[in-house]
This record gives sequence, structure tokens and C-alpha cells, in this order.
Amino acid sequence: MNIFKLMFHVVISDTHSPQCIDKSYEHTKKILNKYPFVDTIVLNGDILTSTAMTSSNLHRNGLTNNDKEEYLKAGSPIFYGKWKKTKKITYEMVFEYINERYDWLYQVIENFAKLKRTIFNLGNHESEHQLLIFGELSMLTNSQKDDIPIVDTIAVKEIVKKFEKKLLKLEKKTEFHYVRNKHVKIDDTLILGIPGISHATTGFDPSAKAQEEQTKYLLSRLPNLQNISKIIIYNHTLGEYDKTTGKFDCASQVLKQFMNTLPSNIKTKIFVQSHNHWSYTQFMKHSDFHYVINNAGLHNGCFNLIEFSNDVSVYDVDPSYDKVTKLKLHSNFNNQTENKDLIARYYDDVEFIMCRMNNLPYVEKPVDVNSVKKSVFGIS
Repeated sequence: MNIFKLMFHVVISDTHSPQCIDKSYEHTKKILNKYPFVDTIVLNGDILTSTAMTSSNLHRNGLTNNDKEEYLKAGSPIFYGKWKKTKKITYEMVFEYINERYDWLYQVIENFAKLKRTIFNLGNHESEHQLLIFGELSMLTNSQKDDIPIVDTIAVKEIVKKFEKKLLKLEKKTEFHYVRNKHVKIDDTLILGIPGISHATTGFDPSAKAQEEQTKYLLSRLPNLQNISKIIIYNHTLGEYDKTTGKFDCASQVLKQFMNTLPSNIKTKIFVQSHNHWSYTQFMKHSDFHYVINNAGLHNGCFNLIEFSNDVSVYDVDPSYDKVTKLKLHSNFNNQTENKDLIARYYDDVEFIMCRMNNLPYVEKPVDVNSVKKSVFGIS
């Protein structure tokens, strides 16, 4: 097998805190150094905001005031310095905070883009339709509604536009792609990012309608698919998920119709779902698509590697345990309710995943190297 003809994506999503994305970044550098054939980094949304850390395995016993202050200090040090002195938030400070957070986000993206070809897909925590940044400011400063001055949301949305303009300039300087409004084509592979304009794709909510309109727009810009043999869709809005069967489906009717009518020349089809707060990666196949549902970054900087050619393999990369784990492919959607049985659908070593979920130490079990088939990463 000539690995240089394959494609390997580092996939990082839902990191939310500066500490988690920093851990992912530092370990990505190690992965790229050790495995230079990994060709693309994908940041699949929700690098902002720390409110979601309440769902992280790191804070199973709750988010303390000290935790909040550490997140605030790391993500917005200038604002933090002013707020620390007075514990008051002025009208001007609200704008300073939001500007600082989006400047921080841009710097994160630029740092990854310096490492390797990088793709950024907007998450709903970055979306100007959601403006979840206000919730972060309130939570991290323990502020009540009346403690934060009301500001003009149109002016705040301009901050998001300014951030996006900087991303477009970054595209001209390095091999970086912002996929909110366009796809990426690399040889015979089409990469499509569905941004998280909204949490939902259905209903009468204006942001949900904007989500579907954005998907229609992206699909209208695709090239002729007859020369495409692989497609990978990075999605960052809600899907349809049944925990007991483990089955996931795309929720967007527009996108689902597109997926169901792809031409026969496209042999490799992958759908990567990042949005929900799953505690471990899930890898399945049905309806001719491989599905990867992940949120690894929220859990202490974990991320994924996806290998795809004629076949697809998925790996967890865990910076804290310094461990790469290959997932099993799940295709038997029978009912399960016990947590260990759910995990066993995707992992041989259930004990490790349970330890990781509970932040417990783990002792690696010896492996008979003669009895397992090795992957390109040197693991079974």
C-alpha cells in the first residue's frame, strides 16, 4: 500500500476552551512530525465558547469559579485584566470582549494553517445568527442579565464579518480554506463543509431557515460530480440520532436528498458530524455512507484522524494519554442500553474509554504484535 496516495485528515471539533484547543494544537504538531503523510487539518467548528465546557468530562463535578476565571483569563486576557480590577462590565468592555475573542479565534486558526493545509468550518458557537458569545461572557463573569449592558447586535455581527474577512485574507497567504460559502476540491476528492448557522435545520425559526438556505447555496456551487470519486461532508448542525441503536442520519432534507442521489462514480462517501456533546467517537456505515460522529475536543483535547481511500478508517488521538486508538466500524444497529455495550460497538478496549471518560489513570495492556494486523499508524 502506498500511503502517499491516500488522504489523512486531522479532525478537531468542539474544543470550546483555550486549554483544550492548545492541547489539540500541540499534539497535532507531534502527529504531523511523526506521520508526515497526514495532509489536512480540519477545524470543524465550535472553537468558541467555554459555556459548553459544562458538558465536558473535565467538569463532571461542575464548573468552579476558579475554572471559569482560568477560561476567561486564557481566552480574553485584556478584558480579564480590566474586569478583575472592578468586577464591572461597561458598554465598551462588551465590544472589547467580543473583539478579543474573535481575534483569539483567528489566531488559533492561523496557527494551525502554518502547520499544514487547514480547513475551517464555522460552528454555531461562532455564528452571527446565534451570538452565543454573550452567554459565555455572562457565565465566565457570573453576571446576571442586568450586569451586562445591552449592545447593538448589528454592531456585534460586524465583528463576525470582520473576522471572516481576515479568514479570506489568510486564504491568499497560505493553504487555508474557509468553507462557509464554498467547497474544496483536491484531485478527485470533494470536501464540503456545512456550517453551523443554526442548531436546527427544520422548523419555522429564522436561523433554521437560514441554515437550509446556506446548504442550498453550497450545493448550487458544486462542480460536475462525474470526475469525483470521494466525497467527505463536514457537518456542524443537528442530525438525527438514536442512542440505543447507535444510528445517525443527516437531518437536513436538502442535504439528505443530495446524499441519496450521488452518482455511482463516487465510491467513498463520508459524513462527519460534529455538534452534540458525545463522550466518545462513533463510527458506522449505512446507506452507502461512512458516518463519523465526534466531539472529541471537548474532552480534554482529544481529536480524530480519518484515513480514506477505497476504504475508511477512523482513529482517536488522545494527547492526555498519548494514545492513538483505532475504532471499529459499526453496522449492526441492534438495541443496546448499557454504556459499556454502547462503547463496545466502536472500541475493543472499553476499559480505556471508560477511564478516559472519568479522567482515571489507565495502564496499557500488552498486545501480541504477531497476532494483529498493523495500520499505517502502527496500531491494530
